[in-house]
Amino acid sequence: MTHTPGPWHIEGQDTFTPSICTERGFNLTTIAHIENQEHRGRQPRETLGNAHLLAGAPDLKKALKRLEQVVLAAAIFPNSDDLLEAGAALKEARVALLKSEGIEATNEKEE
Repeated sequence: MTHTPGPWHIEGQDTFTPSICTERGFNLTTIAHIENQEHRGRQPRETLGNAHLLAGAPDLKKALKRLEQVVLAAAIFPNSDDLLEAGAALKEARVALLKSEGIEATNEKEE
């Protein structure tokens, strides 16, 4: 199964129907519109929370796949480099998780 490549971001955060979008070249491509469900008892912050979770999905998928690979490699062939690689993969996963929660974080590679 494939999906539109990331990164994805939110357009119209201050509106009732934020959209999940990505840029392809000079074009803005809409992935999804998040419908405001206030009339069904949901709060606007829940709509925005859903938008952040969806916008972070490609980053979460990438980070979790890397973390899975690193952990499996460390389980099969453990060495000290695996611990460093696992730490870096875990940091990427944390950054992706924060993004999905609407919190901006940097993911600078530490030397």
